[in-house]
Amino acid sequence: MNSNTLTVQRNGVIYLPVTSDGTSGEEWIKRLENNGCKLPDITKDILRSESFKPTKGVDYQIAILSGQIFKDQDRVNSLIRRKAYNLGLSEPPLEVGCLFREKCSPGIRELISSNWVIVMHDPVKIECVDKLLTLNLEFDQGRAYFSADYGFPSRHWRDDDNAFLFIK
Repeated sequence: MNSNTLTVQRNGVIYLPVTSDGTSGEEWIKRLENNGCKLPDITKDILRSESFKPTKGVDYQIAILSGQIFKDQDRVNSLIRRKAYNLGLSEPPLEVGCLFREKCSPGIRELISSNWVIVMHDPVKIECVDKLLTLNLEFDQGRAYFSADYGFPSRHWRDDDNAFLFIK
């Protein structure tokens, strides 16, 4: 399968294959910034954390769930994770968020048709913030921002304009 091939399954999940290349969190910061991506300090802190563990040559199948498949009251991290697990999906490692950010072309953005993609990795706690955090991409005026938001289990995503990234 071509590494840029997208597939949409009948259940509405969008799949995108990516392969890790051993890039460390610090190297991802430089790599993304060199490609014009502005990273807030909180994102840099997550990528520099002990939770970031790079791999090399690992093939991941990214799976993106649209927020529209959830009722408003069910768009809560714990329930989103349960649905994903029932679909045979898993939490991605942090590096998958970086791999997705790098691959996120306008065509992929159009297919996802959400303004936010929440990377549903195991939430990270960093020193400067006393909350659990998850990486996310925000699409605004054709640009994708790579940031972080609260990742605690009861976190409710009010808008169905969110999508949630897991791996198969």
